[in-house]
Amino acid sequence: MRCPVCRVEMLTLEFAKIESDYCGECGGVWLDSGEIELLGERAGAMRKSLLAALDSEIVEREQSRKRHCPVCGMRLARVRPGGVGVSVDRCRYRHGLWFDRGE
Repeated sequence: MRCPVCRVEMLTLEFAKIESDYCGECGGVWLDSGEIELLGERAGAMRKSLLAALDSEIVEREQSRKRHCPVCGMRLARVRPGGVGVSVDRCRYRHGLWFDRGE
């Protein structure tokens, strides 16, 4: 799977039986919808925020961001889920979320 930012092959990391895709170049992380569900189940309160990010409306349109879903290749949308003070990139078809380093 290629990084939406750097376009390099990402590393698959596993922690507590949950896999995520990590870019060693920029430090970003891709979580697909299944991984988000698993994280949410284990994190309790975080579940609502993660699922909200998948369903939230597009709130920012940044023309300079040319990031594409590593699953389907469609352009990622910048969203700001309610109750979370950070914006993330999400696949318009709910394939997952992209977190830049520090998000």
